[in-house]
Amino acid sequence: TRAYIKIQDGCNNYCAYCIIPYLRGPVRSRSVASVVQEAARLAAAGYKEIVLNGINLSSYGRDLKTGENLLSVLRAVHALPGIERIRLGSLEPVVITQEFVSALSKLPKACRHFHLSLQSGCSSVLARMNRRYTTEEFYAAVERLRALYPDCALSADIIVGFPGETEEEFEETVRFAEKVGFAWVHVFAYSVREGTAAAKMNAQISSEIKQKRSARLIAVCREIGRAYRERFVGREVTVLCQQAEEGKASGLTDEHLEVEFSCGNAQINSLIRVRVTGVTENGLCAEALE
Repeated sequence: TRAYIKIQDGCNNYCAYCIIPYLRGPVRSRSVASVVQEAARLAAAGYKEIVLNGINLSSYGRDLKTGENLLSVLRAVHALPGIERIRLGSLEPVVITQEFVSALSKLPKACRHFHLSLQSGCSSVLARMNRRYTTEEFYAAVERLRALYPDCALSADIIVGFPGETEEEFEETVRFAEKVGFAWVHVFAYSVREGTAAAKMNAQISSEIKQKRSARLIAVCREIGRAYRERFVGREVTVLCQQAEEGKASGLTDEHLEVEFSCGNAQINSLIRVRVTGVTENGLCAEALE
């Protein structure tokens, strides 16, 4: 039902906590033609949704001499018949410019789900991480997306317990997550990677504190995510069916929300209209309309 195409490898960012640039090397992008060729084969095989991903997806095209970028790939794959949805993997917030969002909004197959690599909701921690934006710049990207996609799902990665993170800085991250209103957040306790800048930093945080902060942020984000899902109760949405058995089916919305619904004739890999009747621990429940 859904196929992943890796269009890029490597990273040039050298974030303080990350070993990837040392292991994967610099940015390397596949040609648009090769991506389209693979996507066309997948479409011919019946896949309805294509997920474009990479080690640092936002940097796609920086190494090419053709001037092609992430929007170039999106437009080319969008033109292929048979593909109903195109989903993007993790994006750096700096790629969410007004130009990018405006162009994306003209591609109806592009999914209304954006996973933004936040890492911390505190600008001073972001600076120590060698991330290249502030929380103000991140939130500006959020506002650009919501201006054209009011109910889009925003998800993120957040690291807690980065070296030197104070209790005040952690609480700033909690408040920022609440301000953004993420659909869900992947929370990680910082772990040392030998050979990185962060491994040599002073003021390493104890495991006990990292676990405590992780638990608190996970609990907060769980409530934020539930509030986001509750917006959909009573609405009609389209689900790409991934499982169907004995009158029960499940699949994903455009926003990457998992939906469980009753449907006597649901076919796997079909797009089904449903009306949302409630929320579950991690998704939605619904009734089929077809």
